[in-house]
Amino acid sequence: MTTAAAIPLPTSPGVVVKQTSGGVSRKAGVIQAARFHLPALVVVPFAAYGLVAWTARSTFGVRLPTWLPSTRVVMTYVVVFVLYTTVLRNVPWEPFAGLRTDAAG
Repeated sequence: MTTAAAIPLPTSPGVVVKQTSGGVSRKAGVIQAARFHLPALVVVPFAAYGLVAWTARSTFGVRLPTWLPSTRVVMTYVVVFVLYTTVLRNVPWEPFAGLRTDAAG
C-alpha cells in the first residue's frame, strides 16, 4: 500500500494534490477520466486533431483534412453532455449511481 502526502500547489493557494510514491499508470488514469467525465473524454481526440490541423495550416500552410460535423451531431453531443453532467450523474438509483463521483456514490 502506498502512502499519500498532501502537497500544496505553489500557483494555486488552497488546492491540495495527493502524490503517491507508486504513481498511477496511464491506463488507470484514462479509466478514471472516463469514469469521472466520459462525454468530455470522448471529444478530446477530435479537439486535439483540430488543434493539430489548425497549427499545421497557420504555421506551415499545410491543409490537413478536417471533419466538419453537422449541426445535428453538434446539438446531439451538447444535449448528451448537459444531460450527463446535470441529470444522470446525480440520480441516486441504478444504473446511474455508478456515475457519481462524490463520497455518497
